[in-house]
Amino acid sequence: MFLFEYIHAGHIALMFFLIQSFILLCLWKKFDAQSQAVSDLQKELKAMFMCERGMADRIRYQQQQVHGISNRQDTLEINGASQVNYKQAIALMRKGATTDELVEACDISIGELDLILHLENTKKMSPQKSSRN
Repeated sequence: MFLFEYIHAGHIALMFFLIQSFILLCLWKKFDAQSQAVSDLQKELKAMFMCERGMADRIRYQQQQVHGISNRQDTLEINGASQVNYKQAIALMRKGATTDELVEACDISIGELDLILHLENTKKMSPQKSSRN
């Protein structure tokens, strides 16, 4: 009977080993599948970070463009206002306004006024070109 119990115990140990092996194989397959899923997620995350860097570069470039456009717009607005002042100064100058009156009325500097005077005098002195049709 001792032999029967020994064989019986051997079968039980074998069954236990087979069950453990099967469970281990199932767990290994799950681990492998999860490892693959983690690897895929890492690749997707890396792609998203690369995309984010590209988007950040594009946004930075567009911000620089907007800043440049804004600066140009400010310059144009300043130039546009100055041209109105210059035209007003020329008109008042032709009416005989004094330097102080022109500086105050047109909000321009004496240097700008001198330049306008010089340009107007140059225009008067230059020979008129006759236009031919």
